[in-house]
Amino acid sequence: SLLMLICLDLMFEWLVDVRKKVTLAEYVVVLMTFALLQVLGVEFGVLLGACTYVVIQKMGYDVGKNNEKLNEEDMALISYASER
Repeated sequence: SLLMLICLDLMFEWLVDVRKKVTLAEYVVVLMTFALLQVLGVEFGVLLGACTYVVIQKMGYDVGKNNEKLNEEDMALISYASER
């Protein structure tokens, strides 16, 4: 029963709570990947979820390249890492 509780908590966190933190296109990728995992299994679900990401990105939707969401500390870490 503990594993079931952890599973439900993680599903709620990644499918419901995440909606407030990401763009609509990113949320579509999350839902499609989850659905594909359920239907096709882990290997093909992840593979087709990544393909969904690429297709949505090629269509011109914002799928995570919005740096406005990052705070100053995150931006400093990113710029430091890119200099190395």
